[in-house]
Amino acid sequence: MPLTAVQIKNARPDRRPPVRTKGEAISKEGKTKKPESPKAYKTKSGEPPKSYKLYDADNLYIEIFRNGSKIWRLRFKFPNETLISLGKYPKVSLAKAREERDRYLALIAKGVNPSSLRRLAKDVKTGQAED
Repeated sequence: MPLTAVQIKNARPDRRPPVRTKGEAISKEGKTKKPESPKAYKTKSGEPPKSYKLYDADNLYIEIFRNGSKIWRLRFKFPNETLISLGKYPKVSLAKAREERDRYLALIAKGVNPSSLRRLAKDVKTGQAED
């Protein structure tokens, strides 16, 4: 289910949504179980996780960090799995992040690596491009 602007706005590091794993949602009696307590979200070291992700569609997600920052990211395979940061929320809105995702997916469909394209554009902008 796609994200909404309200879900993103209300996302907080201390309000992580409950994690559902296989078989945990419904008990044997057919009753739904209560969501896990926030203490259940600990890593192997016993510390709370540094961030969590809220997924939209087509591998677009927003990562919420402990300090409260929210960053849009896009995961894609070309030819290996790659991750691109689309910017910080609220500077980059949900609609803008979806537009960027669609633009990058169109580039991938044409056979262009968006990560390399961004790197070249940055080099040209800073004047470090190779001739």
